[in-house]
Amino acid sequence: MAVRVYLTSWCEACKTELPKIREAANKLGVKVQITDVDRCDVKQHPRCAIIDFVPTVFYEGREVSVSELRKIAGL
Repeated sequence: MAVRVYLTSWCEACKTELPKIREAANKLGVKVQITDVDRCDVKQHPRCAIIDFVPTVFYEGREVSVSELRKIAGL
């Protein structure tokens, strides 16, 4: 199980939210897997083709907001 995060290197919101995502993942005992949408290989990560905004977070196979992820983690 992991938290999958789709982001870009130029995204200021991503830089702000990533520490919160890492804290939630740590509390849940799972890894954070980061995919840079600008460098994404759609064959490897098909979801890259449908990402509308960043950061986009998936946990347990579904898209969640950062605040929802933190709530799940009890933060």
